[in-house]
Amino acid sequence: MRGAGLGNEIFPWAKAYLASRALGLQLVDPAWRLNPRQYYRELGGGYGTAGAYFAALSAPGIDISTDAYTATGEVDYFRAMSRIAQTHNFHRRQVLVHSSGMAGGYLGIRRARAFLRLRLLSNAAVLHGLDILEGEDPAVRIGVHVRGGDFGQAEEVTQSDFNQAIPLAWYSSQLDSLSHLLNLPLRVYVATNSSSQAIVDALTVRGEPPVVLKSSATAELSILTSCDLLITSISSFSLLAAFLSDAPYVWHRDQLGEAGGWLSIWGHETHGHGGIQTGISRTLAGRPALRVHRGLANDDRPTWAPWLLDYLSNRAFLRVAHLDLIQYGVVPASADSK
Repeated sequence: MRGAGLGNEIFPWAKAYLASRALGLQLVDPAWRLNPRQYYRELGGGYGTAGAYFAALSAPGIDISTDAYTATGEVDYFRAMSRIAQTHNFHRRQVLVHSSGMAGGYLGIRRARAFLRLRLLSNAAVLHGLDILEGEDPAVRIGVHVRGGDFGQAEEVTQSDFNQAIPLAWYSSQLDSLSHLLNLPLRVYVATNSSSQAIVDALTVRGEPPVVLKSSATAELSILTSCDLLITSISSFSLLAAFLSDAPYVWHRDQLGEAGGWLSIWGHETHGHGGIQTGISRTLAGRPALRVHRGLANDDRPTWAPWLLDYLSNRAFLRVAHLDLIQYGVVPASADSK
């Protein structure tokens, strides 16, 4: 995966971590020093780490391929490796190479979220970058990822295609709509690889320009994952931000494939990213009592559920210091006080 973006690099890394936990083996980190995007500046790993990585690859080992992974019948990669261990006698000097790529999708590596958060979101650049989030006023934080540059320009979005640009008008429509529905300040943070005045103009809300992030990839990732709402691009970096965050996120509706009244990010395929889990999701999400969905599919005329607007307002007020008992010392005596 050398040379891949961070959103793609995390899959073999997370799988290697989960296998190391399941089998009691040592984790060998990626050779960040050899990635042309220079992730070693943020994630560490000099030439010595790269040497250890290639030394491990040159040793006798076992390839955990997509076929080997899917043959276990498990999506959870930790459980899949535990099943494989039942039929293989792994030992500590043996090297396991995880070559299944994105098979299993984010559900397959869900157990690695805490590991990825720790390794990606805890370096010095991240901590300095998070300073810009501090503030006394109750503002709704909205993170926006605009992918341009190598994605080129866009006039429309193509169904089921990834790595495509989104017209700026779509981002504007999301922010304009929210600004009319929320009676709180909106603070917009933009991560982009193609900063321009056009992006600033498109994402200016109520006369307030966005904060254009100009930091490392992990620092920008940490800010996006700390926001109350994420408005994504169609890229692996946005997917990673949504995966590491617990907040709702907005996805372009036109990119999603539709079948039987359901929209699918992976195109309703029966294997790979979706498969049986897609069917399970349809069953659970179709229950009448369930009305909250974390991924929001919006076109350029967005609609927002009441629960989401309440959630965003509540998140903003929960950060206000003078409403915090341990900071200011008091809270209302009556639970229904306003």
